[in-house]
This record gives sequence, structure tokens and C-alpha cells, in this order.
Amino acid sequence: MSPSAEQYGDRMFTHVTQGERARLDALADAVSQYTHRDLRRLDVPAGERLLDVGGGTGVVSQRMTETHPGAEVVCVDRSVTLMSDRAGYAHVEADVCDQATWDRLGTFGLVHARNLLMHLRRRDFVFDRMLEAVVPGGWLMVADMVDAPELRRSLRFRETFAQLREYMEAELGTSMTCGMTYAQRMQDAGMTDVGVSYDALTVGPDKPGAAFMARTLRHLWPDIVSKGYAKPGDADEAIAYLEGGRHWDSAIAFVTAWGRKV
Repeated sequence: MSPSAEQYGDRMFTHVTQGERARLDALADAVSQYTHRDLRRLDVPAGERLLDVGGGTGVVSQRMTETHPGAEVVCVDRSVTLMSDRAGYAHVEADVCDQATWDRLGTFGLVHARNLLMHLRRRDFVFDRMLEAVVPGGWLMVADMVDAPELRRSLRFRETFAQLREYMEAELGTSMTCGMTYAQRMQDAGMTDVGVSYDALTVGPDKPGAAFMARTLRHLWPDIVSKGYAKPGDADEAIAYLEGGRHWDSAIAFVTAWGRKV
């Protein structure tokens, strides 16, 4: 199987896909506690503009309007379809892999991205543009999911996720390791006050991480099978495991890095 040129959101995971809002809401429910905790670490200067890159449903942007009243909050994404019911911040529909988008956006006291760079083929370009968009004294915060298969107790869950990972890396350009590089990149760029947090998303009774994982598998599996990465029934046991509400296990790691621009 040769690598695809498809981009995340071209066909799979579009914001008009049935069930995509529920899938992203489950992910937000699983990780927002960590995002909110880490955003509170940053003393963003009053009056600075705030940017949420690849904001999806706009949940982090909305939080920024609550924690920084009066600040101009901008959320940029290639689709603003799922932001229509959220207010208090500017919606910008644009491709962050395009230099013209960054020329249009300007500079900010805080630039944030969550679960974005891992899915971009031009992640290095976007990381550099995000860093350039931060004003001196401002902050960059980047978070992504990082695979930690050795932490999963269920062998079938581990094997199914390996098939999912192989598919996403080859077909969509996803990286499930790049999140571990951000803190070092910030350090190398001369940022100060660099920090990192590492949190484990768990699955279990009423855990949103389980719903997110199961919805992702259900959504992608027909394409995974059609592309030859797995057989039709390979995911059944793992999905039942996730949705059964009886098992506790590790889902995936969530890594956040932040730094202040000199």
C-alpha cells in the first residue's frame, strides 16, 4: 500500500460527516480538563489577542472568552460549520497550511492548538507560523495525542489500535509521536518558561475517552478494511470492549507543551 495524498478532513472526518460533532464533543470532554488546567498556568498580558488554531467546535475559544473577558479571541479552522452555536469569538474559515492565512491573522499574546498538528502533513510549517504569530512576552501552547500502546491491558484493543494507527499514518499523514517534540522545539527556538504536561486518557464506565475511541473506530473501519489494513470483523471485539462500560484501560496519552517568546 502506497501512502495517500489525502489530508485530514478532505473526506474522512469532515465537519459535515454524520456523528462528527458527537465524536469531537467526546474528545473535548476527555481532554478539556487538562487544557483548562494548563491554560491557567499562563499569565497572558491583558489586552492581547488570543488565537485558537484548528479550533474545531470552538470549545477552547469559548473558554478563552470566559477566562479573558474583553480580549479579542479568534478561532481559525478550515471549517467553521461546528462553531455556529458558539458566540463571543471571531470565526475565521481558512487553511492554516497556507501562508496567506497567517498574513491575514496577524499577531497574538497567546497562540493555542490542540489535536491539530498531529494530523497535518505540513505540521512543521504550521508550528513555525504559530511561533512567529506570538508577540514578544506572549505564549505558545500546543497539545496532541501520543500513542502509548504498552499501557493498554487488552491485547485486542492494542492490536486494533495498531491497525488504526497504521491506516492514519499512511492514508492521512497523522503522527502519533510528534507531540513529544514540541517542548524541545520551543526550547531550541529560544522560548523561556517552557513546560510540558503528560496525561493518560482512560477508558471505563462513563468515560468520554471510551466514547471517542469507539466512535473513531466505527467511523473509520469501513475505509480501513477497504484499503486493506484490516478485515471486516477485526474491530468488533475492541469496540464492544470500549462500549461495554465494564473495563478500565489506558486509551492514549495527551501531551501539552508551552513556552513564552522572548
